[in-house]
Amino acid sequence: MDFLTFEDGDKVFLQTVYNFAGAGEQVGFDVFRFDADGKIAEHWDVMETLADKSTWANENGKF
Repeated sequence: MDFLTFEDGDKVFLQTVYNFAGAGEQVGFDVFRFDADGKIAEHWDVMETLADKSTWANENGKF
């Protein structure tokens, strides 16, 4: 798995590239908001299958 992580104040963003058996590469995005005690107060996420590199319009792909 590959991770990209950054924070801004009380929010943390995590991008993860997964390679599930038989499903191909997928990218997941998670956003966490932490409260004053450092506990997760909110969480949002989404996953999407990565397109085949032959379909990319540039070297960076969609993500």
